Amino acid sequence: MTPNVITINENQTLREGSKFMYQHNIGGLIVLRDTPHNETAEVNKPISIITEIDIARLVAFSSNFSTDTLISEVMSKPLITISQNSTIKEATDLMQQNNIRRLPIVDNKGKLVGIITAKDILRSIMELLKSIISQQDLLQLAF
Repeated sequence: MTPNVITINENQTLREGSKFMYQHNIGGLIVLRDTPHNETAEVNKPISIITEIDIARLVAFSSNFSTDTLISEVMSKPLITISQNSTIKEATDLMQQNNIRRLPIVDNKGKLVGIITAKDILRSIMELLKSIISQQDLLQLAF
């Protein structure tokens, strides 16, 4: 998982979100609730996600697209998350069942602690395959 998740506030604009995605070379942002200073709501509780696909759909199909549109107006709902105690198989199954490429990871209080992406899973599988191939090469050398 990636522990330092790039987030955006629900009251920020598509322009700001697009800029964050470009600057950090990522395809999505976890959306956090905008809580006034006098409220006691817990921070870092994700409420949604906005992805490059969401923005592309908006540009392609909205007759009144504006980069000043608030994230809260276009973010994907409901947000699908997984517990930090879950296995990679559970994460993969959940992503496949819901046809998503990014899965926020939360602790037992719902606080955002990381994110796992399809790219992360592919990278892990590739490392595993490399390890298996190396072991096979060593076995062949031994005989």
